[in-house]
Amino acid sequence: MKLRAPKALAIEHHALHAQIEAAVRSGGETARAAAALVEAVRPHFLKEEKYALRPLGALRLLAKGKVPPEARFLQAQSEQLREYFPSMVAEHKRILAAAKRMAAAARKENKPAHARFAAKLQLHLLTEETVLYPAVILIGDYLRLRRSPWVH
Repeated sequence: MKLRAPKALAIEHHALHAQIEAAVRSGGETARAAAALVEAVRPHFLKEEKYALRPLGALRLLAKGKVPPEARFLQAQSEQLREYFPSMVAEHKRILAAAKRMAAAARKENKPAHARFAAKLQLHLLTEETVLYPAVILIGDYLRLRRSPWVH
């Protein structure tokens, strides 16, 4: 079994990328601000895909009481995310600041779709911080407990 990000999250990330790229293609100050947003988002999304999204692909199997063959890998990913959590949240702040700059430029240039993007991205980042990242950390904790000789 090859772990993949849950389809809903993969689709959402693709949509976010597409919206940023559309802003880059829109020209003007909005495009320049969107290009800066791409620079903030790209390394973050790569880290996120590596440490957060793929482990979430195991949730349905774990909810059925089954342990995936990649359990040790999941534990390692979980520990990495636990370690990176503060820096991931700091990156979110930089990403949000860049998104707000893009939204301000878009409002100035009467590009309402790009202006609304900052609010959408803010909700996405908050969901990651309060739901997705903690879920990945709990996956690792759960798997560690399942392996414990004291729990069975």
